[in-house]
Amino acid sequence: MKKIIYIIIILAGLMIVGSCDKLPMNGKLDGKWQLKTIIKNSQKKNQEDSGIFWSFQLKLCQITYMRGLFDGASNIANTRFLYKNDSLFIFNIYLNFRNRDSLIVTPTTIFEEAGITGSQEGFKVITLNKKDMLLENGNKKLLFRKLE
Repeated sequence: MKKIIYIIIILAGLMIVGSCDKLPMNGKLDGKWQLKTIIKNSQKKNQEDSGIFWSFQLKLCQITYMRGLFDGASNIANTRFLYKNDSLFIFNIYLNFRNRDSLIVTPTTIFEEAGITGSQEGFKVITLNKKDMLLENGNKKLLFRKLE
């Protein structure tokens, strides 16, 4: 009888330990987002077919351009970000190469397809839920959908 109780206690302990997951550090922002639309000066640009994804995890955002290259050199950019309340600030953007990363320090237009104009940018988070995210910076809006 004691053996059965010990086995049940051990199994219950394993189930508790095995079911623990880390909570997302950034709440609903964490995960992979597909850029659907860029609205700039009331002009809509459909980006669904461009294959641009922003992936947020911990303090890193990876921006992937599946159908093109940033600056004709790389399809991956890694950036740090700060997300607080209704603000998202992107900074320290690196172009990713197989053997090195290259920090973008001067203002640039190479990330315009991904919705970023410059080497850093701040956004107001207008909408953020399980399915959609809308970011705004002045006359520019970025509409995303979340991938499961």
